[in-house]
Amino acid sequence: MPDDKLDKVASLTGKSEPYRTLPLSDYIQHTSQIEGGDPDFKTMFPKEKMPELQKRNEDFRKKYGEFAANREFWGDALIKTIGTRGFTIGSSIQKAAEVMNVDPKVLLGNAMEEGFYKTAYGKRDAYPGSIVGLEDLPKDYEKLKNYLPDYLKNKIELQEKNGRKVPVFKDPEDMLIALGGYLNMYKDKVEQYSNDNKLKLSPKALDFFTAAAYNSSKNTDIDNTKKMIQYYNSKGLLKNDKFLTEDNLAKDKYGSIYENARRRFDSVNGLYKEIESKKGELEKVASLNKSNQK
Repeated sequence: MPDDKLDKVASLTGKSEPYRTLPLSDYIQHTSQIEGGDPDFKTMFPKEKMPELQKRNEDFRKKYGEFAANREFWGDALIKTIGTRGFTIGSSIQKAAEVMNVDPKVLLGNAMEEGFYKTAYGKRDAYPGSIVGLEDLPKDYEKLKNYLPDYLKNKIELQEKNGRKVPVFKDPEDMLIALGGYLNMYKDKVEQYSNDNKLKLSPKALDFFTAAAYNSSKNTDIDNTKKMIQYYNSKGLLKNDKFLTEDNLAKDKYGSIYENARRRFDSVNGLYKEIESKKGELEKVASLNKSNQK
């Protein structure tokens, strides 16, 4: 049964207060300053191309909604070469998805929203796991190891940062494989919880709550996600995935978690539609440098 206290504190806000995003120029400035600073982010938006990029971004937002705003640049990032083997972001995500048996859309959305696009700029000999939210991997490894290939353990290096040991990877593809392990683990946890409580989640809902769990349950528990599921169920919003169309949910108790997960899905769905409309360019992106992977 839903928690009465939860029901009180998580009441919906009226649709007169919908989710809103920053203009692209403000988003670029904000992202270049957060988390200790990411000034290289600006290199993805050359000044001479800003009018074009702003128009593309605005068109993307209008077509796919506020949660997809400021994510149109992911499409440009997909064909960027990363690492030392000449792979692209797109081909690396495709390969890691196959290795980990994860839907490429789910891996793409979670990786890019966490910051995997950062592999596309700057010359690096190694990549911090924080680029895809892997700060807690050393702590979680024992719980996660059954979801990871054995060889990965020897490819994770640890570096001291701000008094804690954080994972570093020489191959960005290994980060994606570790992320895939997390996503599979959380997917199992969400599915187990829904089955135990006789709640039927659609494949789309299962992927959404998996993303919510990864974003909010870095201690590997999914307490927030369980409460979200029960709350949406109490409002009848799990039926027909209504919670994915009720944008006012972005203002309730789980606003930041909901918004974060929606960005991952709305942006990728929009990106795929754009690519599919260009007659198979998705396959071209996924196969770029394929000969290098043999």
